[in-house]
Amino acid sequence: MVHRRVAALGMATAIVAAATHACSSFDASESTSAPADAAAADGTASSSAPDGRAPGCLTAPADPAGEAEFCAFEQRYFERCGQCEECRQRNLNDCSAFGAGASRGFKKVLVACAERLKCVEFKDLAGDPCFEEHLPTLELSQKQLEVKAAYCAACPDRVDECATFYARGPDGGGALAGSIVAIMNDELAEEVRKGCANQFYCDPGLFGLCSYGKLCDYYKGKDNCDKSLCK
Repeated sequence: MVHRRVAALGMATAIVAAATHACSSFDASESTSAPADAAAADGTASSSAPDGRAPGCLTAPADPAGEAEFCAFEQRYFERCGQCEECRQRNLNDCSAFGAGASRGFKKVLVACAERLKCVEFKDLAGDPCFEEHLPTLELSQKQLEVKAAYCAACPDRVDECATFYARGPDGGGALAGSIVAIMNDELAEEVRKGCANQFYCDPGLFGLCSYGKLCDYYKGKDNCDKSLCK
């Protein structure tokens, strides 16, 4: 449980992050990847050094299925970082499913930050400094706003958490209880509203864990390189 809470906090916090994966450990990791030719024998990741560019090392998916912009971003990011392992190609082939679980706002930030993102695993992208710059203008859907409204109605004493649900306060602090919700699509956000936005999850850490669980129900097993995602 403690391990899951730490993971949760790291994953979303900096777009997020808040939980982001939930709540308190919000720094993005530096890239510690190895070059593509040092990939593990089973094809799992060992990402390459930052900006170890390898244009053309991956093949664009035949059918991006409505996620053309996200799929183009993913290929560009992998190749910019020299992440050319076979598991990356499998991720790229499945990019439409991966992109479909993310919110429009989150994907717009990924595209905007494409050349500045650190070379890390996808679960750590939300902790990238570039996201901090986009937090104030992050596009939120009606469903995401409804999650905040439901949380604040169920937890009227959590004034600070409601004030900084999706954005940091003037001092740069704040719980960012909704950071995980900010990166998920409307269907997942609605699941959070129904299952997490109640008096049992008023603590921002617990709310983050509950939100993370909904996110993991969708993403578990979808990253062919990072086998620890939602494990």
